[in-house]
Amino acid sequence: QVFQDLGHTVLNTGIVQLLIVTLAARGLLDHRSSGFLSTAPMPVQVICGLVGSEFGLYWAHRLKHEWPSLWRFHAVHHSVRKLWLVNTGRFHFVDSLLAVAASLPFFLLSGISMDAIIWVSAITAYIGILTHCNVAMDCGVLSYVFNTPTLHRWHHSRDSVIGNSNYGENLVLWDMLLGTYFNRPGEDVDVIGINDHMPSGFMQQLAVPFVWRRHQAAHRSASGEPG
Repeated sequence: QVFQDLGHTVLNTGIVQLLIVTLAARGLLDHRSSGFLSTAPMPVQVICGLVGSEFGLYWAHRLKHEWPSLWRFHAVHHSVRKLWLVNTGRFHFVDSLLAVAASLPFFLLSGISMDAIIWVSAITAYIGILTHCNVAMDCGVLSYVFNTPTLHRWHHSRDSVIGNSNYGENLVLWDMLLGTYFNRPGEDVDVIGINDHMPSGFMQQLAVPFVWRRHQAAHRSASGEPG
């Protein structure tokens, strides 16, 4: 799945986020100075940017797991059976668009500077890469503040009771407050992946969310699984 992972990263995450965030955010944010954070020091803007945008990202991510109409797109990311660097950006383009849309309101309303947005984006990219690396890393108390490799492995569990947790992109603040934080220190995830069927081809992965029910029914019928 290396080609597919890279294809999603470049086409979906790369192009969608570059065009949507750069063009839309620059046009809407660069020349504004009326937001409540517009005159705040840069460290304050970055911290507030992380916390504020995280609220939208948290709910977008949570709804992608709880609403079947959104899960079909997010399932492309969760269909991997092993977390490693290359599948960090394996997202369907609709999934990426929803994430961008969820994080923009805070930026638009707060007056946060473009430099602070770049810092938030850089931190998000770093944590995203770190949490998808196939490494055993005991982050200790940091797992009560940030999204860490251990927490994200639990999130990718094929057991939805466990996997429907740890929705934070960078921080676990909203998971803590809203009861979706999950961790079992000293233990590891048994199986990573999804219970649905995901086709192996790149173009098929782009198309399957739009015919999700029909595809799953056809797969169950072909494999002899109960409907």
